[in-house]
Amino acid sequence: MVPLDNQARIFVGFVVALIVLYAIAFVVLQPALRTGGDAPSYVAGAEVLSGGAPNADFMVNRILTAPLTLTGIAIFKYITGDYYEGWVILNAIFFFALGLVSFFMLRTFFGSKVAAIGAILLCANYDVLTFGIAPLSDIGGWFFYLLALFFITKFVAGESECNFVYAGLAIGFGALFKEYAFLAVIPIAALLLYEYGRDLRELVKHAFLPALAATLPVLITHVAVFFTLHYTYLDWYLYNKHQYAYQSWLPNAIKSFGSVLNLLAIPAALGFALFVWSWKLDRFAVFVVSLIIPALWILVWPSITQRVVFLAVPTAVILSCIAFKRYERYIWWFAPILLIYVAISLTLDAYLLGVINLPL
Repeated sequence: MVPLDNQARIFVGFVVALIVLYAIAFVVLQPALRTGGDAPSYVAGAEVLSGGAPNADFMVNRILTAPLTLTGIAIFKYITGDYYEGWVILNAIFFFALGLVSFFMLRTFFGSKVAAIGAILLCANYDVLTFGIAPLSDIGGWFFYLLALFFITKFVAGESECNFVYAGLAIGFGALFKEYAFLAVIPIAALLLYEYGRDLRELVKHAFLPALAATLPVLITHVAVFFTLHYTYLDWYLYNKHQYAYQSWLPNAIKSFGSVLNLLAIPAALGFALFVWSWKLDRFAVFVVSLIIPALWILVWPSITQRVVFLAVPTAVILSCIAFKRYERYIWWFAPILLIYVAISLTLDAYLLGVINLPL
């Protein structure tokens, strides 16, 4: 048997930890009980895409915003015989894929040890655990957002600009699972402005293919839905604006950010301080700053839910990894924070959400 080198041992350990984490979450969070909320409307949408008639749970916006999620649910239904069980398998695949792509994305900048810790922090987040083990939407969009970031980090690290096209394809395809993926356009745009902002012709030339890859699948889908179902994204936005009318927006936003980030905010704050302290305008700095905008997109979206806040988590993890890398020699000092963070994520449903009265 060929002995594993240190990098391989770290990766194997990470994969084992990811499997254990999923198994614990599967037992503790009981996905079989999660068939309420908006899940029936997605199942109704999958039935419609499979040729069935719309029922009382059907919402046309599901066809607009998550057609590939519905397609995946329908495909796995034929494997399991049940829409909800098939959906759990689909989300399990996304959970592990999200973990792996997070590891490789973080390894680009921080090395394997820090990447493993960071990726576990991301996968142990309440949102990822909950949506990874239950019939709930969104995790597909999160995965493709991170996949796009992975390709973008390869460019930041000095590889070919073709990675922007690959990122664009991940965005265009992923936005059909859930529109979160589309926010990865922001770091692409920021980096292109940094590289070519002084020459408009060069900027347009280099932006054309990534923009086409990111927008064409979404544009085709939205045009098709408009002409067949007479529904637009503006209708969906206005529905949310009417449905979620908050008397106190700020307290709800603070509670959502706090419950999703919990102790991750501590190393993220330290990493942000180190990032500012050692500021140097380069591709990495542009990339990190650009991720602040997706993290704050709750400021323009009408509903305040934990799933909407999730895009703050990859940003917080990257900032945390800056701190972990700076103090890599003492990285295990952060272990208590990691363990408590996981415990909070696993018990948030049972204890804390009811107290602070937050929607999922």
